[in-house]
Amino acid sequence: MINKFSEEVTMDDVKFTCFIIEKTARLLNQLNEYVVDSLGYDGIEHLLNFATMLHNQNFDQTCSELIQKYTMLKSSKKQQRNTALSDGKALFIAYMGNQ
Repeated sequence: MINKFSEEVTMDDVKFTCFIIEKTARLLNQLNEYVVDSLGYDGIEHLLNFATMLHNQNFDQTCSELIQKYTMLKSSKKQQRNTALSDGKALFIAYMGNQ
């Protein structure tokens, strides 16, 4: 798969994107699904395209910027996680299916 800069999207880029989604969800006490839905296809594609650059930034800063840009809300209670299919695998399958 090629990103918008004509570079190969690596599995490390996908893992980084999944990590940022997980970290953002934990900061918000939300499910990963909430973050993925908030980001939408364009937000996930942005993370994948800029993964190599964002990896050098502070992770908390990256998550905070996503929370503000996509107006995500913090939950008052911890959400229960569904581990039937790892979020990374589901994200990768969904992204590859749209190419």
